[in-house]
Amino acid sequence: ETGSRFYIINEGEVLCKRTTESGSSQDLIRLGPHEYFGERALLTNEPRRANVIAMTTVECLVLERSNFERLLDPLQDELHSEMRRREAIPVSDDDDGDTEEEEKTTATAPVRRGLATEYTLEGLEQIRTVGTGTFGRVKLVKDEASGRVCALKCMQKAQIVSSHQERNIMNEKNILLECRHPFILELIQTFNTRDQLFMLMEIVQGGELWSYIYEKFDVIERTRIGGFSDATCMFYSACVISAFEHVHSLGVAYRDL
Repeated sequence: ETGSRFYIINEGEVLCKRTTESGSSQDLIRLGPHEYFGERALLTNEPRRANVIAMTTVECLVLERSNFERLLDPLQDELHSEMRRREAIPVSDDDDGDTEEEEKTTATAPVRRGLATEYTLEGLEQIRTVGTGTFGRVKLVKDEASGRVCALKCMQKAQIVSSHQERNIMNEKNILLECRHPFILELIQTFNTRDQLFMLMEIVQGGELWSYIYEKFDVIERTRIGGFSDATCMFYSACVISAFEHVHSLGVAYRDL
């Protein structure tokens, strides 16, 4: 079937499947809210190669080909890159079951369903430290194979255990695995060594709101007395509320506002 529409999932979850050369059905990826499908046929002008099955009640936003080409043309490179990452990726919701071995680095399966690249700790080039926390540091890293730039959260196991935070760290990981929202950092993959735990995360640059209020005076339009405009405040608040709404829909209460 020749594709003529681009779909953005507003609510629900779908499973993408394809038929292999042997005639069997193969699961590719699961997609949830704010993710999309149908771009491959529009980008390559080839017939669709996968079937998309609704796993729950699903609501999609739809772009016809003409609007897709007009609105998303500036994002061609990103769409092609994502398309390549999605190619032939089987769904797996289970960890690989490996046990930790002393002096050996182990990695779980990619935690964001749909990612095509399994990163390795050894393959991450450390660029610089971008933050420090209670249990360790956050480093800016670059995957040597794909060129993707990410944040690597490095946590010392000894500090986690001594402060009895094991359960909280696991809760953080599990909650991030459930979240799929443009205003919540994506947890890409996790690693562990004998002494450390690692979370490979999406990197979002630009600083915090505090810096825009007190330091970066020329970036956002100000009122006569130095504050932000109503429109800016409403936009920022709406982004925060949207993220809260998503987290609360998962049965999680955010307590640190």
